[in-house]
Amino acid sequence: MLKSFLQNENSKNRILKKIYFLIHQYGPISKSKLLEITEMRKTTLARIIDELLFYEYITKSGFEESSVGRPPVLYQAEKKSGYLIGIHITRTDFRVLLSDVQFNILELKVITMTSLHVPSTVLSQIEEFIKDFLVKYEIKNKELLGIGIGAIGPLDTKSGIIFEPASFPAPGWKNISIVEYFSKRFSVTCILEYGVNMAAFGERSDKLNMYDNILYCMSGRELGCGIIINGELFNNSHIADVGRHGHMTIHTGGRKCSCGKYGCLITYTSPQSILNQVMEHSNHGDRWNGDLDKLKTDELVEFLRQGKENVSELVYQSAYYLGVGVSNLITMFNSEAVVLNGPLINEYPYYFEQTVKSIQAHTNLTSNQDVYFSKASSKDNSGAIGAAIYLFYSYFEM
Repeated sequence: MLKSFLQNENSKNRILKKIYFLIHQYGPISKSKLLEITEMRKTTLARIIDELLFYEYITKSGFEESSVGRPPVLYQAEKKSGYLIGIHITRTDFRVLLSDVQFNILELKVITMTSLHVPSTVLSQIEEFIKDFLVKYEIKNKELLGIGIGAIGPLDTKSGIIFEPASFPAPGWKNISIVEYFSKRFSVTCILEYGVNMAAFGERSDKLNMYDNILYCMSGRELGCGIIINGELFNNSHIADVGRHGHMTIHTGGRKCSCGKYGCLITYTSPQSILNQVMEHSNHGDRWNGDLDKLKTDELVEFLRQGKENVSELVYQSAYYLGVGVSNLITMFNSEAVVLNGPLINEYPYYFEQTVKSIQAHTNLTSNQDVYFSKASSKDNSGAIGAAIYLFYSYFEM
């Protein structure tokens, strides 16, 4: 089975895994193209391909166009040779999906987070979803390659623990050993990473595989950034909090942040901070007296969308500051592609365009440097599919 093949680390099998990985990445692909990439002997490559075909790890997928002679056979990974589970846990919902080896989503379950969704409830519900997937698609344990999990931090990715994320609607989210929970119940490889990192991975696999340096920004209550450098995730510590980027100072002596500092980026960009500014600038001069943590983001964004001219001015001011912050990150990480996601990015008219305009105005690009900007291709599912993909890639030396 594919799982035992991927787990086998002997020297001979590593060569087979290398060819399998190339076919998976670039397929449908011909032998001649593989020879160009690997510079292997033709007979050696032919033997490896025959072995991968014999065990049904790969399959023939047609022929390459050719005007001379017999057209070359094309090969790709056999999508039914194994399956992956991807999970993404956020403050607003949790998503569980099943994908095949080619990362096609076979089924997706989404549950909105409420005050009733304490950790035990969420974990048991996810467990039931996974069991239902396995039964419905008749997947045996030896066919399940593993479970990838993306979540809001802070996390200890090495130990597989969710520490204590802020502003969850339900209590009890503290020191949750989520990797241990699922690895014990399903006896498979299980990994935990930051959701924004997984979303960056998902976006790269979906439409940005031509870029090696990618910046993914999720702008909401906090600013979470997933960073890919030279094709690999950038994370300088397994206990780092990727939400720290929202606390860069962009206005010395500016608004006070919840962290105690002044002028942090999120004090200008989060929908909650914009709402407070709206209230300050209203005719009554009132601030919002309710609990912002209990406001649903979609309701808040709709409130801003229905606002008058002064509301739009404050919202677009936040796009300006978001652009300033993102431009700093582009300069720092030499990003070639930037993916923007978040409630205002996706729902507020022209917010994305205004943010990009601000980024371009504040980024010092050389004459031969061009940055690609886009919204998230899958604004909600990138984290879950990215977690499944990251789990799959963990079987290979990256």
